[in-house]
Amino acid sequence: MPGDILSTAANRTWTEAGPYSASKTGLRALTHTLFQEAQRDCLGIGVTGIIAGGMETPFIMERFPDADTSKLQSPDVVADAVLCALSVESGSAVPEMVVIPRNEPSWP
Repeated sequence: MPGDILSTAANRTWTEAGPYSASKTGLRALTHTLFQEAQRDCLGIGVTGIIAGGMETPFIMERFPDADTSKLQSPDVVADAVLCALSVESGSAVPEMVVIPRNEPSWP
């Protein structure tokens, strides 16, 4: 199952994040197109987009050292979401999944 790790920025943007949000929105559209093409041409092949909320990663922590880590999730949670999408029976599909911290500030 191919897939992409997306971001809540694919659904919502904030100041100084326009290019990042635009790239994630474009990747989301590509993922949706690949999903539809696989549904049409490659039954049994799944394509999933995982929209991940804030994660406590070096990328975030190096850029925002004062970030409130209580509002971030572990990358392990997102990895578990990928495993969940992979575990769906072949007769079903997961085109998109959203996994965010309960107190996610950037979800619409």
